[in-house]
Amino acid sequence: MIALPSKKWNRRLVALGIVAFAAWTVDAASSMKDREKVAKMTEKMQTVCVGRLLIDLPEASPVSFRSAFIQGIDISTYEGESEQEFLARLAHEETEINAKPNKDGTKNMESVTEIKRDGLIGKIFIYGRNTVSGFNGRETLSFTGLAISGYVHADGVSFDFTASDYDPTKIGNLSKLIDQLRPLAKGEIPSEPGFCFKRGIIRDPLVAAQRERVTISAHFPGHPDVTLGFDTAAGLNPSSSLLARDANNSVKKMYFFLFKKLRAGKRAINGIPGEELLERVRESNLAVVYGFQWESLSNRDSVFLPEISLEFDTGLNPNQGGKPVQSSLSEAATMAMWDKISSSLRVRPTVAPQ
Repeated sequence: MIALPSKKWNRRLVALGIVAFAAWTVDAASSMKDREKVAKMTEKMQTVCVGRLLIDLPEASPVSFRSAFIQGIDISTYEGESEQEFLARLAHEETEINAKPNKDGTKNMESVTEIKRDGLIGKIFIYGRNTVSGFNGRETLSFTGLAISGYVHADGVSFDFTASDYDPTKIGNLSKLIDQLRPLAKGEIPSEPGFCFKRGIIRDPLVAAQRERVTISAHFPGHPDVTLGFDTAAGLNPSSSLLARDANNSVKKMYFFLFKKLRAGKRAINGIPGEELLERVRESNLAVVYGFQWESLSNRDSVFLPEISLEFDTGLNPNQGGKPVQSSLSEAATMAMWDKISSSLRVRPTVAPQ
């Protein structure tokens, strides 16, 4: 005969059930509230053009572009500079270059080319010749590099194209890139094929070997501990995949009890193959934070399958160097925000120019 539990034990079970139900109810209500909060934050979205790709972010989120990079040349964008301010800066830069010798002890400025086309004005400076010699065990070799700078301006936006120690046989790359530049209106999504960055696009033809790259970051009002990073780089040899690196992470193996995988596996986003890793982490100061990642499975020879990295992190201390802080977004809210943003990633549709 099976012994029935006593009335006292039954009362304990009922009490535990009530506590568990109450906790579940609170969690469910909190989860629903968080999802409503995220729905409000993502009610209005902005589309951002990053390289060959588009991504949707909350309209209220400020987006920062780092300098773009293509064919060994950095491209920086300056908004709000008037034509007079640009010309004054250009004249100052030219004077500074002419005022000092190069490292070879000869005249610093080697050429100045004026730019004036389609509303663009500016100049290209070739200067800073630097020759370095070295011995490889059999013969002495010499390497010469030049500094190249292209400064252009149109409609309140300036672009600086710069590189140092550039191969003298390839300095023509700079003028070609500037010829392919078209400034973009604020928030404009271009329709022509090409590589876009902050307020500009380098129109095709471009190839993966030119290694176009651009990075953005976004922040979220009311959540200073939350940040998103997005990077796209073409022409790189594929490195080990996200999940392969995670499997070999010695720190995670040692402190496995601090990491909880919420989702991990292959995930294609709008036809772009990739891998996803979503984790909850308890930091050494007991703060609970979230780290979500997605990386593409790239093709070195295709500008449309670049090496893409999308990261969404919470619990970052707004004070540089400070310890992690408790995530201001709950797990449900973090997952909802991640799914909303990551699912919007897609290759920018284009129309061939007439």
